[in-house]
Amino acid sequence: MEEQKKIKSFTDLHAWQEGHKLVLMVYKETENFPQKEVFGLTNQMRRAAVSATSNIAEGFSRNSAKEKYQFYCMAQGSITELQNHLMIARDVGYLDQKKFDKLAEQTISVHKLINGLKKIKNDTRYEIPNTKYEKSKGFTLIEFLVYTAIVVVVGVISIEFIINIYGGKAKAQSYFEIQENARLVMERITQEIHGAQGINTSNFGINLAANPGSKLSLQFRDASLNPTEFDVAGNVLRIKQGAAGPYELTNNQVRVTNLIFRNFSSPNGKSKNIGVELTIEHVNPSGLPEWQASISLRSAMELKDR
Repeated sequence: MEEQKKIKSFTDLHAWQEGHKLVLMVYKETENFPQKEVFGLTNQMRRAAVSATSNIAEGFSRNSAKEKYQFYCMAQGSITELQNHLMIARDVGYLDQKKFDKLAEQTISVHKLINGLKKIKNDTRYEIPNTKYEKSKGFTLIEFLVYTAIVVVVGVISIEFIINIYGGKAKAQSYFEIQENARLVMERITQEIHGAQGINTSNFGINLAANPGSKLSLQFRDASLNPTEFDVAGNVLRIKQGAAGPYELTNNQVRVTNLIFRNFSSPNGKSKNIGVELTIEHVNPSGLPEWQASISLRSAMELKDR
């Protein structure tokens, strides 16, 4: 019987290979989505697909079965999320039935392959290579006492090191999350204000995050986009364009605590400018210091399509 191939890298995993194909398929199909979905459904589908393969890769790098299982479960969760997005894309007319079926079939295949990874227990292809010392010769009493003392000291140092590393990683991750959300939000707000023809209504100077029902409403030449509205509901920034939406612009890892629009237009009406003040915080229900992070941004944009 031919010897099974030794798995040396996450790229050798059939689940990752098929997941990578799925990522490329999603990127290709979403290129044809409407421009207004760049920060909406297009972004959500791509992030879900990438998240699946990223979790497969990270799960492969973990040594304990429990950690591997956790990351493979998260990968399956991302696939399920992508399946939901695919149905939305089909139902709103962005994907025809043939393209939907092809993508859906690939998600099912990847989901099954990840399920196979979760069931792996004693497959020697996935073991970390042993050192050249295969057999233990045993310890004398003195060797045992010295060994125990070393293990205790190293263990204490390792625990402290792991705690510091975890805290630093969590802090970095929280800042990355709020920065990424803030970047996408400001890009979308800038894009819409630049493309707007006029302002319908606005609660200038009011924090939309603290005043439900307050919003910025813009008018466009394209009637299908009217009105385009920004509001904050439950600390989530949303956009609604015409009959579509509303769509969430921030994810469930962050909270929008401050969003203020200000009228910087010239008195003679020759230029219309809107100022934006935005504050985003990382969700931190347990109050842990490593997850405390926030970012505040200010900018001003001009309505150019006038």
